[in-house]
Amino acid sequence: MSIKKLKEILEDIDYPILMEIVDCAWCREEGENDFFWNEESLADLEDRDGNTYSTEAFEGWVEHDGYLVVNGNNGCGETITYFFNLSKEVKF
Repeated sequence: MSIKKLKEILEDIDYPILMEIVDCAWCREEGENDFFWNEESLADLEDRDGNTYSTEAFEGWVEHDGYLVVNGNNGCGETITYFFNLSKEVKF
């Protein structure tokens, strides 16, 4: 399934789906399983400040259709599958 089709499906569903497509600037800690993203500020992303979100991958990740697919913890004990747009990865 393409990411475009997945976005269409997720937009049509009226209840929470444990899946998120991250189409903004994001980064990962070198040698770690931590991923961070911020829709508003690269400076905040670099400092892990402001509206920067994060997840810890615990089952590895795989590239698919221009995205990095990661199973991560949402901070509330639930597993969410994140799709990180590979073209928006930044390295600090």
